[in-house]
Amino acid sequence: EEVQYKRPIWPLALVVHACFPVYFCFETAGALAPYLEGQRGFTDEQIGLLYAVSSIPVFVCVLIAAWLKGKIGPSWCIVVYSITISLGNLLVAFAPNFPVMMIGMAIFGAGCSPILGVMNVIMSLWFGNKSKESAKKLSYAYGISSGWGRFG
Repeated sequence: EEVQYKRPIWPLALVVHACFPVYFCFETAGALAPYLEGQRGFTDEQIGLLYAVSSIPVFVCVLIAAWLKGKIGPSWCIVVYSITISLGNLLVAFAPNFPVMMIGMAIFGAGCSPILGVMNVIMSLWFGNKSKESAKKLSYAYGISSGWGRFG
């Protein structure tokens, strides 16, 4: 039996697209590793440290994200975390040296995990109620978001 969607699908497209740069930008350090090693003289340890430093803020930012979601709502949180991710990535892209690049990765990491959590909240609010059809829609939405995010 086919499930009929009564709500527009465009909010799903907008929210799902918010997770695309998270996965894409997280992997840029690995993709740029040959350049960073050859042109900028980075070591393998420094490249690994770029990944590590983006994961450290997650522990603190998840608590702040829950508080912020309650204060300004999930829609504005998507905007705040998108700006945070963008600023971090701009700092990494134009970093003159390794310490500035680490700061950019930390700022990027501060927005990564919270934006994924808020994205899930928005999808559950948009598609969720306690019916069987709603569960099908929500699972479809999560599948689309996961697939599109990993495509990045």
